[in-house]
Amino acid sequence: MSLSRKDIEKYFRTKDSTVKNGIEQKASDDPFDNEALEGWSHSSVPLESMDSIDRKRFKRMPYQFALTSILIFTVSIGIIYFLKNKNEQAINKQQAEIKKPISKPIYKDTITAANLSPEQELIEPKTIKRNFQLKKENKSVSSSTAIQPDLTTQPLPIKKTNSIPSSVKRRVNLAKETYLQDFKVVDYRFYRSRPSANTNKEVLTGTPANSEISTNSTEESDNIVEISYVSFLERSLKDFGQNKFKDALNRFDLILETYPNDANALFYSALCLYNLNQFNLCEKRLLDLKNSKFTNFDEEQEWYLLLTYYSLHKDKQFVELRTQIIEAGGFYAKKAEKL
Repeated sequence: MSLSRKDIEKYFRTKDSTVKNGIEQKASDDPFDNEALEGWSHSSVPLESMDSIDRKRFKRMPYQFALTSILIFTVSIGIIYFLKNKNEQAINKQQAEIKKPISKPIYKDTITAANLSPEQELIEPKTIKRNFQLKKENKSVSSSTAIQPDLTTQPLPIKKTNSIPSSVKRRVNLAKETYLQDFKVVDYRFYRSRPSANTNKEVLTGTPANSEISTNSTEESDNIVEISYVSFLERSLKDFGQNKFKDALNRFDLILETYPNDANALFYSALCLYNLNQFNLCEKRLLDLKNSKFTNFDEEQEWYLLLTYYSLHKDKQFVELRTQIIEAGGFYAKKAEKL
């Protein structure tokens, strides 16, 4: 639109034909302006009516501005509330996920600070091997040197003792044992059948093997890939013996996915957790080990649980368990006395 409000007012108020011709020429460039000028010329509406329209329009403007401002403010508040509510829901959901109990409460623990303990606090694998060997030798010596009473005419020998016999009762359910990498283990080959498995899944005859074997051939995809429990356990103990506690822990966790009560995996994974400064998780697994079927690790379980209580500063539990170990008079009794 080329004509302005001033042009229209000037056209109807001036009597100068030159000015009028100029405005008409200007309007002729735009058909809409030309028709508007002609329509206004033939109408009887005075120019003053435009002033009254302006007054009404400007009179309404404050109300329109106020309504627009209120509308914008309301919409802004709504958007802010919506975003805040959405953010709070996201935070609440995240917190709920954190508090949600884990379906497998132990064996999928997240290690937040898996750093090796200082050298003097490590449970050295070589120390564990040595303790196992000493216990083994002590048992063989005690059985070979046992005094056999003379049941002829001689009186029975009197056995002297310097201490009151232990009143601590222990559960006994020893399984067959073997040694892998010089570490004592329960030989589950005598007690365990091959776990059931579906096709298209990599499993062990004892442990999941997805971290051990990968199949690229489509021909093998319908078969079950297996690796023996003993082979997998031996490799795990090799990592443990080389102080690769994180790697060993991951492998023991795989065993526990298939066999949650596996005494070997519970015991050695607990020691991994101890050496990774995860004393609470270590305590949890050692307590689970106490509830396992076989008692081959019971003495070790009590001794390392005692060390764990010491590290956690659980004084009451430490004193009670230390007293129990000393009264039992087992292999770790003297070690407990020195703590």
